Amino acid sequence: MRPRVSGGVAKTHLDALTVLDTGVLKAQDVAFTDGDAEAYSSAKAKLKRGDRKAKHTYKLSIEEHFHSSDPRRMRMGIQSITGYKPPPPTLPSIIASLPDELNQCYARFSQQ
Repeated sequence: MRPRVSGGVAKTHLDALTVLDTGVLKAQDVAFTDGDAEAYSSAKAKLKRGDRKAKHTYKLSIEEHFHSSDPRRMRMGIQSITGYKPPPPTLPSIIASLPDELNQCYARFSQQ
């Protein structure tokens, strides 16, 4: 039985938390299966502290985007919070007829 990790932490910070606290997770699993309440409680507290630290680090990294007056960094911060990714640019269908239109335009100038 693994503890539930809150959804407010970004994947990269969650990965870092998991890598750092893999030993704590294993210790918690072992303590739970062995029925050792004291070891389980201590491992759970360590995991909670690590989770809080990861959330705080994530919060600081997001707030960093808003401390400058740079609109690009602010937009990056908002996109990071909302998870918004702009759709990939698509080529309009007009491009297919563009060479013909350019040829007509140049032909008109060359006739004069």
